[in-house]
Amino acid sequence: MGWDNIGRAYNEWLDGTQVKNIALNPTYDDTANANVQLGARADNATWFKGNLGESVIVTGPMLTADRQKLEGYMAWRWGTQTFLPAGHPYLNGPP
Repeated sequence: MGWDNIGRAYNEWLDGTQVKNIALNPTYDDTANANVQLGARADNATWFKGNLGESVIVTGPMLTADRQKLEGYMAWRWGTQTFLPAGHPYLNGPP
């Protein structure tokens, strides 16, 4: 799962497929005073149920190709590449 805030929107990705898109509150900021949460959505009402094996934090926007490369790397690292969608550039081989 991953997310980005390109275009002031919160986007969640699961196995290479976008599963959530939420417009961010205009008062959202990424200053040192902002909270970081692992295991909860921005609404602080939806919680992750499961185990977290690895987390990657990216400090800037990611282009689609970069996100897909990271998805491919993680999928092949953890043996979940079969969950990538048809047409994903790393479905049949790791980056």
